[in-house]
Amino acid sequence: MLIIAVFSGLLQAVGYLLYLRYAFRRETRPNAASSLMFAYGTALLVFLEWRSGAPVTILLLPTTCAVLGIAVGVYCLQRRIWQGIDRFELVAFACDLAFTAGYFLAATIGNANSIAPLFLVLTNLSALTSFLPLLRSTAMAL
Repeated sequence: MLIIAVFSGLLQAVGYLLYLRYAFRRETRPNAASSLMFAYGTALLVFLEWRSGAPVTILLLPTTCAVLGIAVGVYCLQRRIWQGIDRFELVAFACDLAFTAGYFLAATIGNANSIAPLFLVLTNLSALTSFLPLLRSTAMAL
């Protein structure tokens, strides 16, 4: 299990590092809205998994994703890429914040059996909203 966890973490790291390399070379422009949502969303996920006692083998991949997602988010903030966020992306960002706050509250104040359906719905809605700006900007670039 540890080998699979390390391999998945390494693959995630390679993908993010290549993406950052292309961004620094200005060969790609990260979508600021999606990047920021990935950054805080995966960091919160790692915190919740760690808090529930998840082993290192479970934490390795999301921790790698969170750390490097935060790096892309910081890159977007430093390069002021966030200034290009339009109304659609702002709405997606606001919805994602609401869903994320909802699943954080559900995970911290409810018992596991009573909030499992709510947690599942909110986390999946959050994943959808964080990908929408990225998918839209990619489709517009084609």
